Amino acid sequence: MDGDGDVHGLHHRRRRCQPVHPDSDVEYWSGPATSTNGSGTFTPGQPTAAAAVALSSAQTAFAHTAGGGANSASWDPTVIVNVPSTVASGAITHSVA
Repeated sequence: MDGDGDVHGLHHRRRRCQPVHPDSDVEYWSGPATSTNGSGTFTPGQPTAAAAVALSSAQTAFAHTAGGGANSASWDPTVIVNVPSTVASGAITHSVA
């Protein structure tokens, strides 16, 4: 996630191989805020599973409007990796920068 609240694709790798899952196979939704601080309106980008988006491009996790000063939001996002049925086994490694 970058400083603007945008979530970027996760890259999954096998040892000695290139990424095995395109970002379009990874779904994300922010869910509701678990806590907020400050004034204004905090709006989740994807409030429910039905609003999940593929991470084939940057997505807005939360937006904030009509507030001044120091403001923050926390949330508990969900990430789903759609693994093809042809995969016999594997490991998923993720990082957030």
